[in-house]
Amino acid sequence: MFSIYLRSMWTRKRTVVAGRTDGDNDWTVYRDRQPVGRVYATHISDPTLRWMWIVQVGPTGHGYATSIDAALDEVRRRVG
Repeated sequence: MFSIYLRSMWTRKRTVVAGRTDGDNDWTVYRDRQPVGRVYATHISDPTLRWMWIVQVGPTGHGYATSIDAALDEVRRRVG
């Protein structure tokens, strides 16, 4: 007998708004091909918290992170 452990597939794609993209500074985050959040570079006064993360499903939320990887991790952690 065996069991199959299904893991969520996380991906990201450049965000396109009104036909424009901000390159590597704006990403839509997908879980199993469904958009669940967004991470993007900001120009806030604290340069150590450059990346904003937003969760758009379930209990929504947002905040700032020190790197894109930390922002992506926060979205994954909150979405589950």
